[in-house]
Amino acid sequence: MSRKARASGQIREFLGTHKIRVGTAVGLSVAVVLVVAAGAVSSPASIFSSSADAVRGPTGTVKSPAAGVPQPAADDGPSLAPTGWVSTHERVLRHEALPCTGPNEPINFEIFSAGPSVAEAHLAHFVRRCDSSAPADEAPANYTSYVYGHCQIAEGATGCQPPLEIQSFPACQRSLADYTFEGRPLPYKELPSRGGAEVVEIDFLVDHRIEVYTKSTTIVIFASDPTLAKEAIAQLRSQESGGSPTTQASDLQGAPDIVLGPPNAKGIEGDLPCMS
Repeated sequence: MSRKARASGQIREFLGTHKIRVGTAVGLSVAVVLVVAAGAVSSPASIFSSSADAVRGPTGTVKSPAAGVPQPAADDGPSLAPTGWVSTHERVLRHEALPCTGPNEPINFEIFSAGPSVAEAHLAHFVRRCDSSAPADEAPANYTSYVYGHCQIAEGATGCQPPLEIQSFPACQRSLADYTFEGRPLPYKELPSRGGAEVVEIDFLVDHRIEVYTKSTTIVIFASDPTLAKEAIAQLRSQESGGSPTTQASDLQGAPDIVLGPPNAKGIEGDLPCMS
């Protein structure tokens, strides 16, 4: 099944249920690591989790059912996957995904943050997620996330959305072409380019996001208000592939990237192969 067909199926499910899954499905091996930034106040019994597919919105803060945070393992070979699921290792061989990397291992695609803080929202958490398998009609999650500010989990709720989150995906696994429904592109609004990068605004019924397409990376921004999102875009700065992700606010100082660069044309069209 093609990426666009999988994306259409995911959008159909999303529009049909209007729900954001929290947690992991039975049999799914997920690499999720949360790093608390220096100076941040957070419960050690909290983790971040989100669904495997790419259209379901921001990472939500959830209470962990057990102490500690699950530790990831690099994608070093075939893994057992439930019936009807496809391992990331198999997708790597088909150039549909990049190999998974751990939070302390060199990243294999360019990632972005907005520095140590945006307005009054300070860096609170860093998340590295890479799924070892996913349903055949869904794309496995593979992203880094810089979370700014804190939110309060309401009584009876399983999570809450922080003021600002900046996710980075390899463009070969997430692009504008993924937003289709029954073969037709979903509507979106083009925003002013940032340093050659293409910027769009996408509004679903239950969440809102801005996506920035630059070189071979897709940047996804969730913000509590438009002003915060605009400031985050202006402060974007990159970390080249080949080094471990920077997770501490003190190490993210420096000027933002003035030129992000235009996106890979094949990435925008959803035809970029994943080459590790």
